[in-house]
Amino acid sequence: ESPRTVAKPAPEGRMATEPAPAAPVTSSPDALRDVTLRAEDGVSIAATYYPAPGKGVILLHSLGEDRDAWGDFAESLRDGGFAVIAIDFRGHGDSDLDWEDFSYPVGKTRETDNDFLGMVLDVKAARKHLNEQGKHATAIIGASIGANIATLYAETDPKVEHLVLLSPGMDYRGVQLPAGPLYDGTVLLVAGTDDRPAAEAIEKYASRIRGEHKTIQYPGGAHGIELLGKPDL
Repeated sequence: ESPRTVAKPAPEGRMATEPAPAAPVTSSPDALRDVTLRAEDGVSIAATYYPAPGKGVILLHSLGEDRDAWGDFAESLRDGGFAVIAIDFRGHGDSDLDWEDFSYPVGKTRETDNDFLGMVLDVKAARKHLNEQGKHATAIIGASIGANIATLYAETDPKVEHLVLLSPGMDYRGVQLPAGPLYDGTVLLVAGTDDRPAAEAIEKYASRIRGEHKTIQYPGGAHGIELLGKPDL
């Protein structure tokens, strides 16, 4: 069954005192670098950076996963020329805190302290690292709660031109999709038809996007990064 899509419009003899040229960026597997970032609120964030000559991409995983969940996908992007950084959200993987101890007071507003919303600061730290490598966070690919965080961050950074949202939800642990049409970049929204919260979310959020967007629903209940195994995605 096919997915349903909806689109809207030193050479020899060099003097010993002359500095050698900088080594070119390599795309070999050995080029990836595990790094530790520091979020604005002091939380330590683990990440892996995949150097490449092209534009920058940030990868944001699902709740309860970590940056390793992307598997070979990050390297595939790097091999395609993209400079990629995949992070462990706070409370996940090798980063500080424990997401199972996060809390979100019932009935409180989004301005209330919430470590899930603090994940936006983790994305800012990843953006800063890309900047230090001479790159911009041109695209963000997020899965599940990572998709929601991607939308919130993208509204604050005009350098983000593209979003790929895998199984976003209207509200994950107090992290809500933006209520207004603020983002004007291009967006790809993907969900499984049997993953009803995500399928409904991509339809509702699509109406809030000012820029070009496309939705794809694949038969079945695949969620988040699982969708990367779907044909042609």
